[in-house]
Amino acid sequence: MFFRSKSLKFRNTVISVGFSLVLAVLITLFSFFWYRSYTRQNMIRAAEFNLQLIEGIIDRQMTSVQLLARWCSTNPQLSDYFGNSGSDTQAMLDAYDRVVEEIRNCTASYYIRRIVITNFSGKTIQAGNRMPQSLPLNAQTMRLLTPLTAKRSTGFNTIVKDPLSTEEDDFIIPVVQPVLHIYTRQLIGYVYIGVSAELFTDQLKSYYTQPDSTIYLSLGKNTYRLDGKRVVKSDLDFADAPRIPIKTVNEKTVTGEIRTGTKRHIFVRYPFRSESVYFTQIMSREQDVSQILFFIRITAVIVLALVLFALLLRKVLTGLIDIPVTQLQRRMEIISSGDFSFDPSIEWNNELGTIGKGINSLSQNVRLLMQNKLDSEKQKRELEYRMLESQINPHFLYNTLNSIRWMATIQNAPGIAEMVTALAALLKNISNNTAEELPLRNELSLLDDYFTIQKYRYGGSISMTVDTEDKRLLDAVIPRFTLQPVIENAIFHGIEPKDTAGIIAIRVAHCTVQNRTDDVEIDITDNGVGMSRETIDCVLVDASGNRDGLFRHVGLSNVNRRLIFAFGEKYGLSIASEAGSYTRVTILLPGPEDKPV
Repeated sequence: MFFRSKSLKFRNTVISVGFSLVLAVLITLFSFFWYRSYTRQNMIRAAEFNLQLIEGIIDRQMTSVQLLARWCSTNPQLSDYFGNSGSDTQAMLDAYDRVVEEIRNCTASYYIRRIVITNFSGKTIQAGNRMPQSLPLNAQTMRLLTPLTAKRSTGFNTIVKDPLSTEEDDFIIPVVQPVLHIYTRQLIGYVYIGVSAELFTDQLKSYYTQPDSTIYLSLGKNTYRLDGKRVVKSDLDFADAPRIPIKTVNEKTVTGEIRTGTKRHIFVRYPFRSESVYFTQIMSREQDVSQILFFIRITAVIVLALVLFALLLRKVLTGLIDIPVTQLQRRMEIISSGDFSFDPSIEWNNELGTIGKGINSLSQNVRLLMQNKLDSEKQKRELEYRMLESQINPHFLYNTLNSIRWMATIQNAPGIAEMVTALAALLKNISNNTAEELPLRNELSLLDDYFTIQKYRYGGSISMTVDTEDKRLLDAVIPRFTLQPVIENAIFHGIEPKDTAGIIAIRVAHCTVQNRTDDVEIDITDNGVGMSRETIDCVLVDASGNRDGLFRHVGLSNVNRRLIFAFGEKYGLSIASEAGSYTRVTILLPGPEDKPV
């Protein structure tokens, strides 16, 4: 309804601009989603790589601390000292010196705030880097370590305030290891190592992050936010957060989304080689908003450019279409007023010029006709015009097609001549032959005329072959127009969507089924897009038919019913297909001498 009242120029403008607009929007959307996915993946991989570098440094230091704790727990000299009940000052000094030496050899010695090795008899050795800033070790302060040593935390599982430190913001990771007797393997004491939380925070000093990016440390079930040297306990649960399916370098790296307050963040959770220790970096999704705004601006620019293009196109079409069409309309008005003179100004070198030549030719022919038979033929022409209005004479149609064929032959257009000949034969067969059934050879001849038309329609990109096993099989009878709907379906729904050269092979042979070799089997195979099993079932059930072809309302299901009604339940149509490869329609007919009465 919208286009019905609009000019051809307006339609062309709307279609061109609309198609360009849709294409531009689709390209913009595709670019946006691709770019967002690409930048997000690069951002996540960059964060993973940076976390991997820091993890390697910290993990080596964590390992050295654990090795130090294990050494203190199993060293024979320490075990011998703490296992003896006597008090030997020299043994204590030797043990102390040995512990200090081992601390110096530890790569994480800078972060070891205090080592306390004690037994249940009261013997104690302590060493570390923050002794002046710590409370003196005595029976009262030893009780401050009881909550930590009671848990026997042998790994990096939590961060607490140093109970022996005099500074307010001195946080440590307590590492506790049991001390066993060298011979009896009985528990005789424990090793307590207070590792400064700066072991983690110092490595982040040179770690570059966006202003809205934050680093979190997970130790066991505890999560902490690292803010400079400050360590703040956090309630964020990264383990149960929704995941983002992005391929990472380390298969154990986890990516996902998490909400903090009203904001959503993307996080990268990188595991340490030590169990239950993770570094997590969260990054804001504000860049998604900026990307959306950026692409909205791009889309607005594209729309504006298309509007300008539409205005330019309208101006160009005014010169190419409006002016020539106006001249043709004016010329038609002049002709309708009785002026049949020749007008060379409407014969341009384009399609509209061809119409102008036709108008001039028509006007000259009419003028010549009027001059020769103005009086005698006037009444006859009016009578013929009234007859043509009520009914088109088939004979007139055949003669017209024959004239077109001869004109095409004279103008050296054999393709048009062949196509018109096929159409004339096809129409003549339709109008003259009223029999319900006809020999198979006649049906193939009709099909050949129909395919000739379709072949030129598709520019010769389709071809058809007919292979007959036995010429006598062509005497078998078949309902009229049985093969044409099958060929039409193969062209329109099989070959055309594939957009490649199409081949339709027809083979007429004896039926290969045992005890039915006298029947005729017609295989029609195309190399089109094929059909799924569900589509085949729908085709055989749907009786709506093809409403766009030359022969209306003849679907494959109707063809199957006609065959069953004509010859019985043993006969009919079946379909075999492979999606993307081929479709084969098999028609089973009674043999030349077995036609049912």
